[in-house]
Order: sequence, then structure tokens, then C-alpha cells
Amino acid sequence: MTTSLDGQNVLVTGATGAIGRAISTALAAEGAHVAIHYGRDRDGAERLLEGIGGRGWLVQADLSRPEAATELWDAAKDLAGRLHGLVNNAGIRSEVSVEAPLGDWQATWDRELRVNLLSAVDLTRSAIRHFRAHGRGRIVNMASRAGQRGYASNAMAYGASKAALINLTKSVAQSHGHEGITAVALARLGPDRDGRGLHRPARRGGGARRHPRRPHGRACRDRRAGGLRAAALAGLAQRGGARRQRRQLSEMKDNPMRFQGKVAVVTGAAGGIGSAICQRLAQEGAAVVVCDVNADGAEATAASIREVGGTARAFASDIATPEGCRANVADVLATEGRIDVLCNNAGINRRGNLLALTEDDWRLSFAVNLDAMFHLCRAALPSMIEAGGGAIVNTASQWGLHPAPDHIAYNVTKAAVASFTQNLARDYAPQKIRVNAVCPGEIHTPMLETGVRRSGRTIADLDRLVPFGRIGKPEEVAALVAFLASDEAAFMCGSLVEITGAQAVA
Repeated sequence: MTTSLDGQNVLVTGATGAIGRAISTALAAEGAHVAIHYGRDRDGAERLLEGIGGRGWLVQADLSRPEAATELWDAAKDLAGRLHGLVNNAGIRSEVSVEAPLGDWQATWDRELRVNLLSAVDLTRSAIRHFRAHGRGRIVNMASRAGQRGYASNAMAYGASKAALINLTKSVAQSHGHEGITAVALARLGPDRDGRGLHRPARRGGGARRHPRRPHGRACRDRRAGGLRAAALAGLAQRGGARRQRRQLSEMKDNPMRFQGKVAVVTGAAGGIGSAICQRLAQEGAAVVVCDVNADGAEATAASIREVGGTARAFASDIATPEGCRANVADVLATEGRIDVLCNNAGINRRGNLLALTEDDWRLSFAVNLDAMFHLCRAALPSMIEAGGGAIVNTASQWGLHPAPDHIAYNVTKAAVASFTQNLARDYAPQKIRVNAVCPGEIHTPMLETGVRRSGRTIADLDRLVPFGRIGKPEEVAALVAFLASDEAAFMCGSLVEITGAQAVA
């Protein structure tokens, strides 16, 4: 079977650390050749290259030197000839007290910013120029929650550098998406355990200290790095459309699949994103229950899956009522015996500002977009907990995070979906219930087409509003949902993942 990165060359910085190793290994498994960057750990780099079957090259650079990042890119390019992707993974975390001498304070900050941010800036500059010349390319930046929520006083430099890296990612996506250059940032909970991404532990005078970077709570083992590895892989891999997904179903039948033996329930599945999610999960081995108030549409989705060898059945239900939600879950448990994946995708969009929207549309929006999620999760959670865990993926929206005019009911309910997702994740993570949400931007669905016709605009008009140069496809959202529902995202819980073609940062 053709893998998603066949023929592509990717530079991974800090490749000898736990996360860097996992990313490099996953890229090679998907067909890529990896330019393995290392700072001092030549032995580790050689073991990694041997472990991926020699599919790559070794490139040394000390990224604390101002010119090193550009030299690293040039060296990797000379070895590979053409680079298709860049993973900025190298980083350090230093500690220095505000009471330290000014010289030590400034030296620590200078080094931290150079390694964590400015080297990524220089590599990104080189990558953009290279991708422009050769047509398209992808950049994945390894950020941190510290860059989103701040950090301890003695490690402020780490948090500040990661915050700037996130902003860099958004700026690249916004400014260069139309050139076919994608940029995403992954924010992990804490740094990798072994700290070998660039430098060994060392002490500095005057109160500054570098050490193996420790995550909060527990060690970040290689298996924890697997989630970031898979997310980085998703950011680099090119995804095909519905036709390619259906063709791959028969190709993948005899290969390991992420949802083999699992039962997935998808609401709002008669068309658009919901139908694409069903197709994707079935393609990867799931037995899919296709739920929608539109019985004919649900059956059409299920039939299309069965036609290509997948397992699916339709269930017509009105989840606008608590009784409909409970009946939906009860039917699945009675017939399938379990629910491993619940995708709360159903939603409606009633146009209008506060004075224009009717009270009925306001109530119906909450009933379908939010209340149904509450009742479905409440009904499904006990069986998931009894089974030892499960995955819930909710469909929110970029409009829940960045409101659009004249859609108050949709905006407010989708904002509530985001909050519901994170509350549920926080409450049930100890029971191994992973709850995440996708936040799509403009996606080419029947719902969107209806809205476009009503507004007098065209799809081409929407394409021009997206920095990437086009609106999204349902299959692209489905690929993200499948990742979040899979064991590859085992450490992702409570995440709101935007998929907007950089529109959210435009």
C-alpha cells in the first residue's frame, strides 16, 4: 500500500530526544526520508538512523549559534536535494531566578530564545523560500502549554519562547497559506523527559540551571510521545478526498487498522462532515452506527460504506429531545454491546442577530447543538467507564471561538460545546474517557452551500477569505476526527483543535 509520505524528505530538529525519535520513526514508517538533526548525541542519532532502516541522513548543528539554523537547513537540503517538511522540535528549558545577577539573567534568556525560537525562525525562513521555489511544503512547530498559559517565574524564558513560537506559526499560516505552505503548532503539556533534544544537562553560574526537562505529574515516556508523533505526522501527511478514502478501504482490509473491533456512533451523519467521519472510521475498521433524523440520508451513508466492504448500519433518531438521545444510545448498546467512539457531530445553524432570531430557533439551536450532546454523553458514559475508557469527539466551530456576525445562536452554542468538551475531559480523564473537539472553519458541506445561496455569495467568494486559498473539505475534518478518536491521540484530552486553513488567525 502506498503510504502518505512516500518520496518526501523531512527535517526534524532535536531528533534524538524522546519526542524527536518518535516523530522521526513515524515519518519513516509512512515512507519519508528523515534528516535527523542532533546537537551532541551522535551515537543516539546513529542508532535512530539504523532503527529507521537507514531512511535518512544525519545532520549536526549547535542551534545556540546564530548562524547554525541556516547552516543546518542548507546541509539538509544538500543531502536530500528537496525538502518537503520541517519539524521544529529542538528546545531547551533553563531556570534562572529574578534574583540572579543581570548578566546571568540575560545570558539565560538569550540562549533560551536563540534555541527555542530564533533557530525555528531562521529555519522557517529558509523553509518558506525553499517551498516557494519547489511548490508547497509543511511546517510543524513543537510548542507547549507553557506558551499558552504562562510558566513559573524561574522558567519564564521557556514559556515566552513557546508563546512566540505559536504566534510565529499563526503568522506563517496567515501569510503563506495561499502559497501552499501549511504551518501548525502542537502544544504539549510539558517538555520531554530526557532533555536530549539539543543539549545535555549542565549547570550555569549565578543561579541559572539547565536540566533534563520534566513534565508535570509524571514522566513523559516514549509512548506518551506517540500522541505528539502522530499529531506531527498528521500535520505533514497529505490527505486524499472521499474517492481516495473509499479506494483505500479495500487496500487496508488486511492491514492493521486503528478502529478494528470498535463500535463508533456518529450523529448528524446523513451528509457533509458527519458522512465523511463515518466513511473514515469504517475505512479504518470501525463498525459505524450512522445516526440522523434524516432516515433516508443515514441509510444512504451506511449503504455507501457497506458497498465497499465496510460495516455500518443506519439509525434514525431525533436527538433534539432527551428521549431521542437515550433511545439512540440504548439501541446501540442493545445491538452492538458497546460504544468505543462517540462523535457528537449533529448541528444546525439558524441565522440571525439577537433581535432578528426567533425564540423557537434559539431553543432549537440549543436542543440540537448542545443539549443533545449532554444527553448522549450522559447515556453513553456509564458503559464507556465500565469498559475501561473511550473516546468522545465533539464538533464545535471556529465561530464558537471567533464569533461571526448575525449567527448568535450558532456562535453561542458552539462556544458552549467547547466549554462542555473541556469540562467533560477534566471530570472523566481519570476514567480514561478522552474528550476532544474539532473546531472547523468554512467547510464545503450542504449546510454551507445553503447559507451561501441565501447570502447571494459563491463558494469562490469564501475561498478568497481563507488564507490557504480555499475552504476546507469534509474529508479533511474526518481525518482529524479519526486521529483524535484513535489510540495515537492517547494523551490528548480536553483539546480544542481548529481546522480553518488559517482563517482563525487572519
